[in-house]
Amino acid sequence: MQKLWSILFLGLLVFGVWFFYYGMTTPGMWLPDQASTYAHDVDYLFNVILWITGIAFVLTEGALVWFLFRYHAAEGRKATYIHHHTKAEVIWTVVPAVILAYIAYAQYDTWNNIKRNPMLTGPEQKQAMAQIVARQFEWRFRYAGLDGQPGVAGVDDDNNGTADDWDEWGYPGSDDVESVNELHVPVGEKMVFHLRSFDVLHSFFVPDFRVKQDAVPGLVIPLWFQVLENQLESGQAYKDYDLLCAELCGWGHFKMQGKVRVHTADGFREWLRETEQKYRDPG
Repeated sequence: MQKLWSILFLGLLVFGVWFFYYGMTTPGMWLPDQASTYAHDVDYLFNVILWITGIAFVLTEGALVWFLFRYHAAEGRKATYIHHHTKAEVIWTVVPAVILAYIAYAQYDTWNNIKRNPMLTGPEQKQAMAQIVARQFEWRFRYAGLDGQPGVAGVDDDNNGTADDWDEWGYPGSDDVESVNELHVPVGEKMVFHLRSFDVLHSFFVPDFRVKQDAVPGLVIPLWFQVLENQLESGQAYKDYDLLCAELCGWGHFKMQGKVRVHTADGFREWLRETEQKYRDPG
């Protein structure tokens, strides 16, 4: 019986290695396109961790197959137990610790660039292009409009001591606009967004951009990305990318989908202008 198990686990090992190789070498089977400036860095970390866990899988699965095969004839024999093997305990403690330390070191710059970029907080903070509001089960996007400022430019409409903030959304005289399940952005520009949740936990996920950020009720979370210039071919007006919710947020989670439409710089401004006109003059 043990010999049969050794053959089954050997098959699992071979299939796992083959599937890994097949996925990496077959177009369309691996990761989506790298469409943002930091997508390459995220993929590098993904591949590093995958290789580490893949090697660990081969070693542990190989050892399991070997022991099953080597001792399959020892059925009924009592196993030998070894206690307090200091050398073995040091090895299986130190090796994982070194690997985790390396992963923490390797991801540090990428994490800082994505999550702690000076554009998001501090004196170099950049004005958000839009506010992203997640709710069951849709995405709503509020854009600052052509003046680049939310609310009415230079006006403190709600007397909170701050002009041009997202809480002043929708006041008469502003050129702010809104879209549902369709985020419009210009190509090649570094863009900051403010992410909120209207109700429960959601997660803003654009696979091609390698952007994934949880939306937490009660928090305003900044995020940023920059779409690579080469994503639009010469003469191409726009390109669409999938937008998903990556957090189980209720019965309608499966349908909480949208898209990110990437325009040329001029095309994005034209879209803002046309949408602002329709938004203020629906007739």
